[in-house]
Amino acid sequence: MLEDLLNQILSELHSLNNRLGNLEQGQEALHHGQEQINSRLTVLGNGLEQANSRLTALENGLEQANCRLTALENGLKQANSRITALENGLEQANSKLTILEKGMDKIEKTTRGIRKELRYGVWEDIKKLEKRLAGQEEEIVMLKRLK
Repeated sequence: MLEDLLNQILSELHSLNNRLGNLEQGQEALHHGQEQINSRLTVLGNGLEQANSRLTALENGLEQANCRLTALENGLKQANSRITALENGLEQANSKLTILEKGMDKIEKTTRGIRKELRYGVWEDIKKLEKRLAGQEEEIVMLKRLK
């Protein structure tokens, strides 16, 4: 019976020894798995740092693009205001041109009238002057004869 008990204890010790070996192997496997996880976490951390630096670069690029876009928008506003000023100036020039054209029409009508008056009036005046000169010439001739 003692021998049976010792055999039983020995068998239990073998069993415990096997279980302890299995636990040690499991612990080694867990340790190895943990090292792999740590390695992968390091790789992921490095990748995250790279992604963050790329994201920062993209954000900076976006900020620069926004600044350039704002500058372009301001330039466009200035160009639009200049175009509006030019359009207003053109409208004023057109209205002045219309006034000048109306004035030119009046001047042309007046000039036509003056020309008509001059045609008839000047010829009449020339005829009167010619008659006066002819009369004065006759008087001069008669006065010379009398002397």
